[in-house]
Amino acid sequence: MSTLSLRKPGARPVKPAHDARIEVLGRYLMRRYPDLFVKPVPLSIGIHQKLTLPKGGLKSDLQKFLKAWCSQPAYLEQLVQGGHRYGLNGQDGTVTKQQQKRAETILSRSAVIVKNKRKQQTNRE
Repeated sequence: MSTLSLRKPGARPVKPAHDARIEVLGRYLMRRYPDLFVKPVPLSIGIHQKLTLPKGGLKSDLQKFLKAWCSQPAYLEQLVQGGHRYGLNGQDGTVTKQQQKRAETILSRSAVIVKNKRKQQTNRE
């Protein structure tokens, strides 16, 4: 299981207790919904309303987890490929051309940011 980075570079530090809650929630979702969260697949629109939270789980933590999950490059690459979206009962919709283009744009911007950071690091050395 890979660890999901919940912070953008340069973002303010996240409280450790909050980070731990999100990680626990992620492990719970991976166990409860392995077809959706073990490896990234395009999730159905509105899935946050259908997922069951663990006892004491917060909706705000679920939203933060899903934002991080759906922002990771592996997830975005799945959107770029297009095809079906998946929900609790299997296929639930399709990825639109507009969603594919948006994911492609985000991945391109991320690649440029990474390239520029590496260039800056090389220049410092």
